[in-house]
Amino acid sequence: MESYLKPCVQFVAEHRSLKEFFRPRKSILFFAIMLLSAFISLAKSFCFAKVLTPSAFGFLAIFNTVAGYSATLMHFGLLNGLNRELPVTLGRGQGSRAIALRNMVLKLIFLSFFIILVPYTLGLYFWGGGGQRDSYIAALVGAYIAAFAISLYQLAALELRSRLMLIEFSASTLFQNALALGAGVLLGRILGVSGVILAVILSYLCLVALVWRIWGKNVAFGCIDFKEIKVLLKIGTPLVVSLFCFNLITTMDKLFVGRFFGSEELGLYHFAGLVVSGGLVLNGIIGQWLMPQVLVDHGKGLAPRRNLLRLFGIMGIIGCLFVVGWYPMKYLLTYLIQTHFSEYFPAIEYVPFFYFSAALMNMNLAGTMLNALNRQVLIMEIGLTTTVVLGAFYIISAKAGLPIRSFAQIYLGGQALLFLLNTIFAYRTVNKEVVNASSVLEGK
Repeated sequence: MESYLKPCVQFVAEHRSLKEFFRPRKSILFFAIMLLSAFISLAKSFCFAKVLTPSAFGFLAIFNTVAGYSATLMHFGLLNGLNRELPVTLGRGQGSRAIALRNMVLKLIFLSFFIILVPYTLGLYFWGGGGQRDSYIAALVGAYIAAFAISLYQLAALELRSRLMLIEFSASTLFQNALALGAGVLLGRILGVSGVILAVILSYLCLVALVWRIWGKNVAFGCIDFKEIKVLLKIGTPLVVSLFCFNLITTMDKLFVGRFFGSEELGLYHFAGLVVSGGLVLNGIIGQWLMPQVLVDHGKGLAPRRNLLRLFGIMGIIGCLFVVGWYPMKYLLTYLIQTHFSEYFPAIEYVPFFYFSAALMNMNLAGTMLNALNRQVLIMEIGLTTTVVLGAFYIISAKAGLPIRSFAQIYLGGQALLFLLNTIFAYRTVNKEVVNASSVLEGK
């Protein structure tokens, strides 16, 4: 009888920390607020599409794409290293070091903004831009300023998540999306795409000021410690390359479509891609809830295999929900396009590819364990491999003169490849960790 009870006792002991992990009431409230925020974010994109012409919406896609690239590279990987180090440091009870790290990265973000500003401005000055130069310049200048605002937002949001202040984080995100929606529609009607860009930038800056005013602890420009920078870069450099690759994986199709088919066709393609935008927002909700708690639990010594199995369970649930939701989503989007967005009707053929791409994005959670186990180089290699494969297929499609539909199909294939690589290598890495730990125990 004792042999049957022993595994049960061990299972209960391992799951004591799960009470803190799930915390049903807080988790439900967090997801409720974040789902409302996600709905507003998706509605924001549709409202911007309604206010702007397809061509102007294409320039907004360029703004979003370049802002994402610039925000990823602006901090040289320091923020990515902090994304892993801050929750683990707090999990170990090292509060003063956590504040020092946060303040140091804040100072470096400001420095990098002004250092990169000169070559960026010179590049725009000497760039031709063709017949739509003014629209391109507005999108690219706005993208650089937005990258700075986004970097500050990511730092402020990271602190809330790392301290497990998930309700405060979700409320601030809701505020940012609501402000961007209201101001974007108003300024978009007056100034066009430039007004929408201005509204997005202001919404991020207002959110940063709000978060640090209410919840920030000892926010200041910290001293630069080169030893700490080395630690963050060692963690963050592979991660920033991985994140940049992920941004390329999720957005470089728009660069090819804009280059070979023009801004109006890009606007139609980007409209269909709003399904992926909604998926990315949902992926962000899951990631913001899951990642810091996985890292904190890892810092506290929770078994890696237990963490991975928990992730696999969540991935399975997400996959089932997306499969069940396909037909309702299909009919809803068709109705919306036919009744309210008739000028975007040609984009409807791309929707299925983007929907299932969004499903794979949201299921792609296994990489969190690679980050927790300090396998940042492996994450980078996975991202680089997927980026190179996708880029090669995009180039072949563009040179062969294939229709825009082929770019959506390649996009789906790229998400499937990234999901498989992350899941397979996470499983193998965790099993290897378990085997190594068992060998050490046997040696003792």
